[in-house]
Amino acid sequence: MIESLAEIDEKLMEKYLNGEEISESEVKEALRKATLSMKGVPVLCGAALRNQGIQPLVDAVVEYLPSPLDIPAVEGQTR
Repeated sequence: MIESLAEIDEKLMEKYLNGEEISESEVKEALRKATLSMKGVPVLCGAALRNQGIQPLVDAVVEYLPSPLDIPAVEGQTR
């Protein structure tokens, strides 16, 4: 995953190639950037029936997916 994110984020690429430690916050930032630019998709597993993995899924939606402030206004079309 780090290699894939490093291909998208230059700061992460430099740290990765130099063998420096990459923090969790840097990975999350790069994953959000990749998701917003539609170059990556976070995948999570869970089971709603048993309520397993649901909280991490909700946290990931908040953390990685765009908020209404991150996307441009929708333009309608008339025919």
